[in-house]
Amino acid sequence: MQRIEPPDAGPTVERLRRRGDVIIGRELTRLAGRARTLGPRDLAVVEEALNGLVERLVLERLRAVPHRAAELDRLFDDADPTAEATPDPVPR
Repeated sequence: MQRIEPPDAGPTVERLRRRGDVIIGRELTRLAGRARTLGPRDLAVVEEALNGLVERLVLERLRAVPHRAAELDRLFDDADPTAEATPDPVPR
């Protein structure tokens, strides 16, 4: 019987990590502009926390179910991490 290897989530994990890095960098820039009392050390702590959040919330789970990597690829396929996010319209 031939064993079927599970798909490798590595490329998807790397793409999501890069996307997270871009978004976190953008948010840190905005935060630095809004909260001018935050210094470089403060921002580094916030960055570390946000990176940990991405790791635990998304990447660890993806590594646990690599067979779902294609679904995440489709979900984020057309998303440009360098583009500004536009909020969904709120129904009134």
